[in-house]
Amino acid sequence: MKDISALLLFKDMKAYIDKLSMEETGELFKAVFAYANKEQVPQLSSRVDIMFELFKRTIDKNEEAYKKKCERNKENAKKRWKKDEEPPQETAEVLTEEQKQFLDEFRKEFPSKDTNVKISNYAGVNYKELIKQIKRSKFLTESDNLNLKWCLDHRNEILSGKWKKYRPEQETNKRTSGTEEQFQALTKALEGIEE
Repeated sequence: MKDISALLLFKDMKAYIDKLSMEETGELFKAVFAYANKEQVPQLSSRVDIMFELFKRTIDKNEEAYKKKCERNKENAKKRWKKDEEPPQETAEVLTEEQKQFLDEFRKEFPSKDTNVKISNYAGVNYKELIKQIKRSKFLTESDNLNLKWCLDHRNEILSGKWKKYRPEQETNKRTSGTEEQFQALTKALEGIEE
């Protein structure tokens, strides 16, 4: 770990320094910088030595706080790198036998459909009846947008038979077929309209 490169001085220390002469202040600061740089501290006069102890405690506290911060950052970096290196652990979904059979049958019946959903989140579903109703619905079996999540989210509608005979509304621009008599009546009505 890199040593702290800063030396913190606080404004309230001025009150102590003001009690020293210029020569004593110089002696104090040389001792402070020697201590901060892990060098031999020179012999100090008793007044300067008392002041030096105050500065020394501040330097020790700052270095201890700096070491703790470095260790914390190091641990956080390890966690981040470890998290990035390890693939996420997926917990295996626990399914009932009925849910497994339903999922297997759904995948067999609709192999290209998205089945990436947690079935275990759907409790109390009659899966045997649900797959039967899905298979009976021409609309659902031929739908390009059908997926497992949609089926499970709309299970009550499927089980009630809503989708069994469902036919999408005819497009409005498609011609509707009519009888020959209706066609004749329409052409006669058109002939009577003046241009």
